[in-house]
Amino acid sequence: MDQGDTAQAVRWVQESGLGVDDEFELENALNYEGLARVLIVQGQSDPNRLDDALRLLARLLEMAEQAGAMHLVVRILTLQATALAQAPANRDKIDQALAVLKQALDIAEPEGYIRTFVDGGERISQLLLRVLSQRSSKQQTTRTGAATDYVDKLLSAFREKPNRLSLQAKELRPFSLVEPLSERELEVLRLVAAGFSNREIAQSLVIAVNTVKNHLKNIYGKLNAHNRTQAVDRARSLDLL
Repeated sequence: MDQGDTAQAVRWVQESGLGVDDEFELENALNYEGLARVLIVQGQSDPNRLDDALRLLARLLEMAEQAGAMHLVVRILTLQATALAQAPANRDKIDQALAVLKQALDIAEPEGYIRTFVDGGERISQLLLRVLSQRSSKQQTTRTGAATDYVDKLLSAFREKPNRLSLQAKELRPFSLVEPLSERELEVLRLVAAGFSNREIAQSLVIAVNTVKNHLKNIYGKLNAHNRTQAVDRARSLDLL
């Protein structure tokens, strides 16, 4: 985050009234993930904030794992690794950060997640370089951790990030919604962004799975997206999430 983004995010946290020790449900996990991100940034100058972030992320992780929301699990693990790597430098913290990041990589590799890690910024990039070094030296495969090829792909995405973001900006600038999303479609999209499966969305909204699929079809059409990841990315670029 730059200073403007950080100030805006801090204001949002203050106005929302969110707290680390709140009781929360999976449906509003995105709000608390946002709180954790702000706490990590504040932790650069206040170690207590970093401790709060790690405590909140541990609770979010437990909830996401119990719900089987694996996309959310990957994001939370990546945030945990970022926070641990940011902690006052010592070998134990770096080792913990690497162990957590490897968990995220093992889960994410079969799905081919890229954006989640690239959004983690410089600390994730540095941790990935350490992971790559360990993988290469030990000649490990996916049986013992994320494959070297996948980590290479992620690091390539970091190197290409400026050009990729420039291209996205050009693509999105002329784009606007011809038809706005309905309230129900926004509800479905928020749950998709939280990592819910179709069945979990159906249970949460008390609707049929086929109805969820129909909503997703409409969402994809309105956002000019072809899959969940594209839909969520496009929605975020339009400030719908």
